[in-house]
Amino acid sequence: MDADAVICAAQAVAAGYSPYAEGVACPGLAPAPFVYAPQIAHALAPLVDALGALEARNLYLCALLLPTTLFLIWFALFRANPDLPRHYRWLAFAALSPMTFVCANIGIVMHGSVLASLLLFRQRWPFVLVVLICTYIKPTFMGYFVVLLMENRPLGACMRRFVFACVAGVSTVLLTIHGAGESRAAWRQALNGVAIEAQPGLGLFARLSWLGIDTGSPAALGIGLIFIAAMIMAGVVIARTGNRSEDHRLILGMGVAVLCNPRLMDYDMVLLVPYAALLGQSIGGLRGRILRFNLSWGLVLPLAAGALAYLFHVNPYQRTHVAMFAFSVLTLIIGWRLWQANGVARTAVRAYIDRLRTVPLKVPIRFQRKA
Repeated sequence: MDADAVICAAQAVAAGYSPYAEGVACPGLAPAPFVYAPQIAHALAPLVDALGALEARNLYLCALLLPTTLFLIWFALFRANPDLPRHYRWLAFAALSPMTFVCANIGIVMHGSVLASLLLFRQRWPFVLVVLICTYIKPTFMGYFVVLLMENRPLGACMRRFVFACVAGVSTVLLTIHGAGESRAAWRQALNGVAIEAQPGLGLFARLSWLGIDTGSPAALGIGLIFIAAMIMAGVVIARTGNRSEDHRLILGMGVAVLCNPRLMDYDMVLLVPYAALLGQSIGGLRGRILRFNLSWGLVLPLAAGALAYLFHVNPYQRTHVAMFAFSVLTLIIGWRLWQANGVARTAVRAYIDRLRTVPLKVPIRFQRKA
C-alpha cells in the first residue's frame, strides 16, 4: 500500500535511517517502494513517531482516505447533471480497476482536494494553491492547471493565467528537487526503478512500453510532449465550442489533465468517469450521422466489453488500458471535428495570434557609465 510506504519511510527517518533504506522493519504494514521526495518522510516523521505506525495509518484511512473516496464517487456517479448521460458514467466506472480504491494512495486525497477547491470557491487562487501543494508531492499534478484554459474567459486571459500558474508549478518542482538535499540520488534511483521502468502505469508510458520504446528515452519525451499538446488543444476546442456550462468546463479540464499524465495510474482515474459521459454528450453534437454512430459505439463497446470481461474473468482483455486509450483517441477526434465544423474556436485562436504579433518586443537597454 502506498500509505504504508509513506508511513514506513517516516518511521525509518524517525529511527535515523534513510527513507529509501532497504530491509527496514515495519511490523503490521505492507509498504510499497517509497518514491516520494525525502522531505515528505521527514515532515511526517514526528507524527508517525508520536502516534505509532498502525495508528497513523488508521488515522489516514478513516479521516482522509475514506471521506475523500466517497466524495469522489459522489461527484463521479451521483452528482446531479442531467446533460451528462448516466449510462456512460456507469460504464466508465466499470472500467476502473479495484486497485483504484484499495491501494490507499495519497493521490486519491490529492485529487479530492483539487476537486474540492474547484467546487467550493469561485475564485481560482485556492485551486492554484492546492495544486502547487500537490505538485510539491507529485509533480504530475501540475497538469491540473489545464483547467485554467477551459474557463469561460477570453483566450488571452486564460493563456496568461495558465502560463503564470505553470511558472509557479515549475518553480515548485525545482524547490522539491533542491529540498531533497543529499538524498537526491537515492530518490532519483527510486523514481527510475519504480515509477518509470517497473510501473509505467496505464497511460502513454504503458503504450510506449508496448511499442518497445524506452519510457526514459528522448523519443518518449518528444512523443509525450506532442501528445500532451494535442490533448490540450483538443480540450480547448471542445470547451470553446457550444454553450458549455461551468461544470462541463471543470469536468473537461480535469479529464484532459488526468489523460495527459504519461504515468496514469489506477488511483488517478475516478475523475474520468464524468469525463467519459461528457465525451458521449459531445459526440451527439458532431455533424454526420455515420460519424456519431461510429464514435458512440467506439465509446460504448470497449467499456461494455471491459465490464463483461471483468465479470467473467477474461484476463487477457486489459479493459482499463483499452478504456484509457479510447478516451484519449475520442478526445482528439472530437476536438478535431469540432475545430473543422465550428469557426468560433478558429477565430478566437487567430485573433489571439494576431494580438501577439502586434505586441512590440521590448529589448532591455544597457546604460554604460561615462568614463
